[in-house]
Amino acid sequence: MLNPIDTLCRLSQHARLREFIAVAMVCAVSTVIVTLIIGDLTVYAEENADKRQQMHTAILENTPPQGKAWEEWGANNLNVRIAVVLLVENVAAATGEDRDFVYRIVDLVCLFAALVFTYYSLQRWFAALPALAGVLIVCTLLPLTMLDHYFHPWDRPILVLWAAMIWCLTRQQLFAFACVYVLAVVVKLDSLMGAGMIWFAYVRRDDWLRPTLITAGIGFLGLLSLGALLLALPGGQEPIDIGRQLARNGEVAASLGIAYPPLLVYGLLALLGLLGWSSGEPMMRRLFAFGLVMLIPHLLFTNFVEVRAQVGSVLCLLPLATQGLLASTQAVRASPAQ
Repeated sequence: MLNPIDTLCRLSQHARLREFIAVAMVCAVSTVIVTLIIGDLTVYAEENADKRQQMHTAILENTPPQGKAWEEWGANNLNVRIAVVLLVENVAAATGEDRDFVYRIVDLVCLFAALVFTYYSLQRWFAALPALAGVLIVCTLLPLTMLDHYFHPWDRPILVLWAAMIWCLTRQQLFAFACVYVLAVVVKLDSLMGAGMIWFAYVRRDDWLRPTLITAGIGFLGLLSLGALLLALPGGQEPIDIGRQLARNGEVAASLGIAYPPLLVYGLLALLGLLGWSSGEPMMRRLFAFGLVMLIPHLLFTNFVEVRAQVGSVLCLLPLATQGLLASTQAVRASPAQ
């Protein structure tokens, strides 16, 4: 006779396996649609093949294409984002595959992993269905991350690294957080802001010193990593005119109107976050606030229309936005039938 406890364990394992398979199928379909169908029309369009190859070679050699400045190619700071480029170059050389093919594989694997990671991260607060709803919010916004660029192969790796950082943070795995954080800075230098997530998440009036010291220590590791990259790969860091950048962002927003990607992404997340504010847990609200604060440097120093570069903010806003969606649907279900 089977032990009842063993039977329950097996049933639980089977249930978790079915859950994973179902979630993985949703994530896989979204990944294929975004990367292979939408991607072939935008990022991986044949008309941009030469420019992608030029930028790949330029980053490998730390020399901007055609003797121009990095800024003239809209590639300020890109020369230090060599980690993913090196990975693809070595995999392509080892397998004999085309670099574009390897870049697509990296995108597919990382986007799929990021969506699955996000699902299990959201289970820190939610049951299965609300967590899946949060993933579907991300899936809804993903097509907007495939616009306005032709070579940003670090976008999907950095998405999965931010999802991993949030997972580590909410489970107080600070050593793992530090390891993922350093890797994220090496992949994309603006991940340096991620250390501030610790301070926002854990600082209290009666307990501010420890979170501050931990934030400073982990942030220092990120600065060391960034400094090493800048020393190894000099150049590419052109000064940014903040006034001109703000004016450019304003012009793009005015020309696109309601189709402005940041309006669609942050309008939705902010509205849902406000709906969930009163019922959300303190950690959700703190992450939400941090996500909004992180948007300020993007607005001042980057082309704000490129929401693909702001995945850290999106993932930090997501838990409270999911809570807002859940609270709203629960309120409808709890109201008397008309």
